[in-house]
Amino acid sequence: MTVATPRVCRPCGQVITGPADGVLVRVEPSISGPPRPVYAHLDHANLAGPDAARLRLLADVLARKLDALGGAGGE
Repeated sequence: MTVATPRVCRPCGQVITGPADGVLVRVEPSISGPPRPVYAHLDHANLAGPDAARLRLLADVLARKLDALGGAGGE
């Protein structure tokens, strides 16, 4: 028998009691298993924020690409 893991709102940390009360805001990769869904209450979905690790990765890729193109002007 499989027991469902309760959905917890990422911003406030409270359990999401009903399916209509929460939304899936993103899926986070996991090193030791399948990806983990991240949920938030409907009222808190805008507070969940973007995935910081992916933003850092994107910034690094864009910085390297800009550097490969000759920098950001001024030289």
